[in-house]
Order: sequence, then structure tokens, then C-alpha cells
Amino acid sequence: MIKRIQIKNFAIIDELELDFSPGLTVITGETGSGKSIILQALSVVLGQKPKRIMVKSNAKRAVISANILNNGNELIFQRLISALGRQRNFLDDEPVKEAAFRESAAGKVDFHGQHEQQLIMDSSQHIGYLDRYCRHAEMVNKCGALFNEIDELTHQIHSARNRRQTEQEKQELLQFQLQEISAVEPEPGEDMELAQAFKRGSNQEELLSGINTITAAIDEDERAVHNRLSGLLQEVNRLSKYDRKLNDFKELLNEAAIDLQEAANGLRDYSRQLDFDPQALEEIEDRLKALENLKRKYGGSLESVLEIQDEIKLAIDSFQGLDDLVEKLEKQRADTIESFRIMAHRLHRKRVDAARQLAQSIEQQMSALRMAGAVFEIRIKQVPDEKSAVMFDGKPVKFFPTGYDTVEFYLSANPGEQPKPLSDIASGGEISRIMLAVKTVMQDVDPVDTLVFDEIDSGISGVAAELVADSLHDLAGSKQVICITHLPQIALRAAHHIQVTKHVQGQQTTVKARYVTGTRREAAIRQLTSGDAQLTNAEHTTQTQADFING
Repeated sequence: MIKRIQIKNFAIIDELELDFSPGLTVITGETGSGKSIILQALSVVLGQKPKRIMVKSNAKRAVISANILNNGNELIFQRLISALGRQRNFLDDEPVKEAAFRESAAGKVDFHGQHEQQLIMDSSQHIGYLDRYCRHAEMVNKCGALFNEIDELTHQIHSARNRRQTEQEKQELLQFQLQEISAVEPEPGEDMELAQAFKRGSNQEELLSGINTITAAIDEDERAVHNRLSGLLQEVNRLSKYDRKLNDFKELLNEAAIDLQEAANGLRDYSRQLDFDPQALEEIEDRLKALENLKRKYGGSLESVLEIQDEIKLAIDSFQGLDDLVEKLEKQRADTIESFRIMAHRLHRKRVDAARQLAQSIEQQMSALRMAGAVFEIRIKQVPDEKSAVMFDGKPVKFFPTGYDTVEFYLSANPGEQPKPLSDIASGGEISRIMLAVKTVMQDVDPVDTLVFDEIDSGISGVAAELVADSLHDLAGSKQVICITHLPQIALRAAHHIQVTKHVQGQQTTVKARYVTGTRREAAIRQLTSGDAQLTNAEHTTQTQADFING
């Protein structure tokens, strides 16, 4: 609900402040007095794009503030428009960006005027009217959540497929590398052992010759070391009878003799194992070459080769994981699409049932507003889409956060005419009355608290004016309604009456607005019935278009 508006240096308004109350408020005044400028300022402070020509002549900037009650909280919207065309936006005295400002202001007030952008003229908004009438917001929200989930899963599948495609060439190289390493089947430390074996096999003759020389020197030659050591042991044994301390040395020499003999026997055993045939030696050499080739390609050591082999296996497993991930995501998406389809079908059935009731109720209200014979239709359709995964009646259709339905209002304003899209045929006066009929029917389910009507009385008089006045009065029982009017019938039904006057003194023009009651209100209403205040429909339309420019 609008609580207050403050306007400074806007169009022909120097400075103006108005408080608003619940119920029906009418704004009256002579043609060109500036009535529409007040609503224009309200529209700008609640999101309409401002223009620099809106700044009063010779002023540096225009300032508009509006206090809005929303769910028990008071929000202050403010816009500063410079004469150079720049603007600044504030919400509760804090600067905000344009997009955030518009989002915060959206849906706070419905503006309905012949030259305003009308929600009801936007066919994309029609499904919202029908859904509010159906009172199934929870189902619509669930459908929207499923739509978002489908969108997110589609994105994840696309990303996983791209990664899989990017990895495909890498996988071919990794498979080749793994096959190359696996074909050799290297073992840890194998290269070192084979190198030693190859060295032994390549020097077998020299090893045998050297070992034979050593064993002969130990215990085979006449001057063999073992024989000479035995003689030394006998000599120490003979001398030990003179001194027992020599027994210790006798023991050492005896152990040396034993060790020497074991060394000779061990060397003979070793020499008997040196039995490499040329084929075995060639096999070792080939194996060493294969290992060296791997080491040269994969890190310089056998340990590095084995580490890279493990890494390649992990990378290949990871690639297989991408296949599994895509498959899993596709199944999740298919399941979510089916849940979405079920929810969309439930919404569709409810909309079809409610559309007939809503259209009938709107027709009744239009008839009450002197549009007898008018036909109002709510058409629900689906848009074919061969690429869509969502089916309706066995055919793929486009789908949206609200399901797969598109909703559009059709109107035949005159008997005998075929209904056509509302936005194509409705005149300004008809739009306001249709909007009034819609708002009257939906007043209990419409979340917007404030309705602003400009020229709701265009082209009507007499009984029609009385009926429009009654509808506005009834609507104001549940909504705040602000209405510019030229009709006394409507002014008489208002709970609050604002009179706007324009004063010209020399080169200065000022606009004043004040609430009138009692005799002043009676005078203002009488003014509406005077010849100066009444306009023909054509004059009224032309003057309203000029209101903002000329004040």
C-alpha cells in the first residue's frame, strides 16, 4: 500500500507531498492541472524508466520518494534524476543498483492507464492471472523447482560430455602408454638385478679364471695360504706351552684358517653356478633394453615408470567415471522430466477447469460495466518443439517453469465479432474496464495491494459511470484504489478526495494538491459537472496525452 509520496522538481511540480490511505481515493482537477503527473511520478519511483525531460526546467535534478507498506514493513523508495539524464536509486536510504531497485519495486503497485504499459496487455502475464485464480501457487513453485533441476542437470550433462570429448584424445594416448608399459611388466628393482646378472654373464670367463686362481692360492698350491697358515698355527701351539697367553692367538689363527677354507669352498660353489649360455645372456640383454626404453620415456628410473603406470590407470578409470557420470545424470534428468510432466499435467487440468469459470466471471463483470455482449476467452495452448523431452498428448512441446501451458486472453468487445487477442483489439477505455473486471473477480487472490487507474472513465457516462463507480467502491473494500476521474459518480463513491490545481504567475507554474472535504469537496464535484470540466472522449484522450508535456 502507498503511504506517502514526495515529489520535487518533477515536470511542472516544484514540491509536493501527499499521504494516502486505504480504500478508494479519487484525484480530480481541471484538464492540464497536473493530475497525471502525480501518477507519472509514482510510476517512476516504482520502476518506470525515467527521462531527463522529467526534470523541471532550470532545476538540477528531480527527487521522488515513496513510502510503501509491504507485509507490515515500510519501505522507502527514492529516485534522483539529474537534468543531464543520470539517475541514482535508493532503498531505505541505501544506494542500490538499477536492477535491484526495479526488482524490489516490482509488483508493489498495478498501474492502469490508457498510455501506461499494462500487465494485462502482456500475454506472458496472463498465465499468472489464471494461476492466482486457481490458488495453486505451491504446485507452480514445485513445477518451477523441477524446471530448474532439469536445467541444472542438462547443464551438468553438457559439461560432462564436453569433458569426455576433450579427454577422448588423451585417453587414446594413455591407453597406448599403459599397453606399452604393461607389455614389459616391469618389477621394482628388476633393472638393477638384471644389470648385475648381465655383467656376470658377460664376464664369466674372467670370473672363472680369477676364482680358480684364488682357490688355488688358498689351498691347492704348494705354497697355498691355508697350508702356510696351518704351519703358523702349529708354531704358535708349540710356543704356547711357554706362555698360556699365546692360546688366544692360537684360537684366532684357527678361526682364520677355518674362514679361509670356507671362502675357498664358497668360491668353488659360485664358480659352478657361472653357467650362462649365450641365449640366456641375450634374453637378459633384450630385457634390459626394454626396461631402459621405458625408463627413457617415463621418468628416467624404473620407480618413475611404475608410478606413471599407476597414474595412467587412475586417469583411465576417471574417464570411465565420466561415462558412468553421464549415464547417471541422464537417468536423473529423465526421472525429473517425468516428475515435471506429471506436475505440468496436473496444472494443465486445473487451468482448463478454472479458465472457463474465470472467463465467465469476467464476462459478468464486463456486462456490469456496460460491455454487454462482450465475449472473454482464456485460451490454453502448447507450443510444439521437436527437440523437447516433455510430451503432451504424445507430442514434444516447449516447457517453462510454469509447466507446458501458454495462456492468452481473447476478447470480442462487440456481438458477432470473433474473439481476438486482447492486446490487438482493446481500446484504452475497454482495457481499463476489463482490468477493473479482472481485478474485481480476483480481488481475493491478487497479491498486489494497490491499484492505480488513470482514465478508467474514458468514454462512459450515465448508468455506465454508476456501474464503474460501484465496482471501484467494491474493489476498494479489499484494495487501496487510486483513481483519476472526471466523473462525479466515481468521485461521490470515494472515501478520500484529492483536488489538484495549477497556478500560473508570470513565467512560474506551480501545482498544488490537497484533500478536500465538506463544502470544498462538494464544490470540486460540482466542478466535474460543469461545462469546463467535461470533455468529449476524443478531447479527453488528446488532453491526457498532453498532460505530462504541458502539465
